[in-house]
Amino acid sequence: MLASVHRIAREKGSGFGMETRETIRNFRERGILVDVRGHQLDPDKTGLVLVTCGDCDRTPENILFIRKVVDHSRLHELKLNGASLRIAKESPLNGEFPTDRILLEDIAESCMLKGIRVIALCGQYPCGKGASAGLGFKENLDLAVRGKMRIKAEVPLLMQEMMRRQGTLVPDLPVIKVAMFMHVDYEDRASTMRTYFVSRERWEAHHASTDGTATVFSPSLPPPEPTDNHDDTDIAV
Repeated sequence: MLASVHRIAREKGSGFGMETRETIRNFRERGILVDVRGHQLDPDKTGLVLVTCGDCDRTPENILFIRKVVDHSRLHELKLNGASLRIAKESPLNGEFPTDRILLEDIAESCMLKGIRVIALCGQYPCGKGASAGLGFKENLDLAVRGKMRIKAEVPLLMQEMMRRQGTLVPDLPVIKVAMFMHVDYEDRASTMRTYFVSRERWEAHHASTDGTATVFSPSLPPPEPTDNHDDTDIAV
């Protein structure tokens, strides 16, 4: 299974070569990818809605790491192949089936039913689903950041609507926090998987300064609209 994912990535030009390694090193130096500080992720210990891939080779290691740094085990897991890449409206992975809407509604319902207000969106690279669409590391990161912004913008509205359907008075929008991870498998040996926080602000600032746009996925598209529904710094990214 893992070997076939690597083969697809190489064929699509989305493999893990020296250029990708250099990109990750550069992003770490720029503070786009930063080490995880779990105590700031969920300080109230109410739990996390974890949105991640179902990858049998990489996801278990990533979940174990998250449980360790968060220091408790109340994780409500939502898994779908390439989940972090599907939420953005511009994602090429959403074809006939509206998987983006399904994920957004599942996130909102999970937050509402479990009383959780922190969402962890976890991407990974290499990603077989992304490779099937010819997406490299930067495209993976860009789609995941766009997905994070869409969660922040739309999940509170969905939660509010769900509460109203149940007859609950909801005077204000629910307040949520969204953290984003990138789980990287360096592939040269089993011990080289690392999980990083992703700073949306530094990612967008980096591309605004280098090519005049806040996205590398499709330069013809406008950057994601800013939202004041909690800044990245609330959760240490």
